[in-house]
Amino acid sequence: MKIDELRKKHQKLIYKNFKIDHHDEDVIITSNFVLYPNIEFNPKVTIHGVGPEQLAYIPHEELNQYAFNIGMAEIFSYWKAAAPQEIIIEAGSLSQEQIDFWHDLLIQGMGEYFYVNKIDFTPQDFVRFSSPREITQVKQDQHQIRENNLSGVLLPLGGGKDSLVSLDLLKENYQEGISLFALNPIEAVREAVKLNPELPFITATRVIDPMLLELNKKGYLNGHTPFSSYIAFLSVFIARLFRIKYVAISNERSSNEESVIYKDHPVNHQYSKSYQLEENFQDYFNKLPLDEKPFYFSLLRPLYELQIAKLFSQKDTYLSIFISCNKGQKSNSWCCNCSKCLFAYIILYPFLEEDVVNDIFGINLLDNLSLWSTAKELLGYSHQKPLDCVGTHEESLIALYLCYQKQSKGKERLSKITALFEKEILPHEKNLKVRSKKILQSWNAHHSLPAEFDRILKYVYKNNFETQS
Repeated sequence: MKIDELRKKHQKLIYKNFKIDHHDEDVIITSNFVLYPNIEFNPKVTIHGVGPEQLAYIPHEELNQYAFNIGMAEIFSYWKAAAPQEIIIEAGSLSQEQIDFWHDLLIQGMGEYFYVNKIDFTPQDFVRFSSPREITQVKQDQHQIRENNLSGVLLPLGGGKDSLVSLDLLKENYQEGISLFALNPIEAVREAVKLNPELPFITATRVIDPMLLELNKKGYLNGHTPFSSYIAFLSVFIARLFRIKYVAISNERSSNEESVIYKDHPVNHQYSKSYQLEENFQDYFNKLPLDEKPFYFSLLRPLYELQIAKLFSQKDTYLSIFISCNKGQKSNSWCCNCSKCLFAYIILYPFLEEDVVNDIFGINLLDNLSLWSTAKELLGYSHQKPLDCVGTHEESLIALYLCYQKQSKGKERLSKITALFEKEILPHEKNLKVRSKKILQSWNAHHSLPAEFDRILKYVYKNNFETQS
């Protein structure tokens, strides 16, 4: 169905209300949306293992604030079906500053959705949020934590290498408690948890309203949403329930780079993982009228994906279980035919024996010529970067250069993609040795690590990158 037809048919999405239930140590938050005039959605998220005393510890007004904002973060998944011009918030109150936050998140976080569906989102009145019970200002309390009540760190796990690197760094260097968290945990996460039986593991289950899937079958629109912003709001609530002081996600410097320019605007597949969103979220959350506030930040923000891959390769603990391929998550396998598989392969290859890398993926991806067009997208030799969670053009270029260097020195034949890199890319690139050193020694000062975590990561950085030649 065409976007104009859908927007005419459904002119508004209404966030009607939310409900919090507690059954058998499960906290269930149900959000209620209406795609005007007559389509209703009731998505749910269930947080497991929450005792009645944990709920009693949080004032009712605060529980409502958390549940309301989790519903706000859920809106995008249902708004995208028809992209109505108006989003009406009846479930709670928003200030103009808060409305601006959600509008900005929609425009930037849905950029890929606009690009793929060829939607012109640039008119000033393309979409507007309204809150009938609008409040005049946001409470100006900045980040305050009651030191005696909140402690430890909550680490969300996704099954990829980044959060597993964070897990190792914290286990080796952080003195307070570490709790693991996963939403709809995949097998790779459960395998990692089995290797760390001493750490508490908190899970949650998110259920998409089946009506949305039915609409997709009928031709309603689908597309990428800023899912990591949902994880942000859910994880701070879980941290509060379990009285945890910090939420340490594992987003890296690489996620700041856009994927493509559309309508003269940068489109970033990873916008909700970017530092801009991290800062915006902290500002929004820290002004909410809440008593004790867990602090949300990314532990790996100073580092590139290539640096994280080097850290990951130094231990074999998780090499056989991690999964970064979106297509293969359900089957717990690598599809070996997508940009994430290729990117993961080329950033690990320089730091591991070739047979070890091939054992992980089951194949030498650098011998798969069908991936050459994907490689050029990764390297910046195409009109767009892959719409996936991959590194910057520069670090992808350096990664493939390091693969080439390793094969050249090994007196073995070049793989097919590496040979094409030598022929088609290498002549156009200068100073790759110097640029490699720059990437591997890089430290991004634009981060929000609390002092104790900054010390941990700087210690690891100095031992692994600062003096590397």
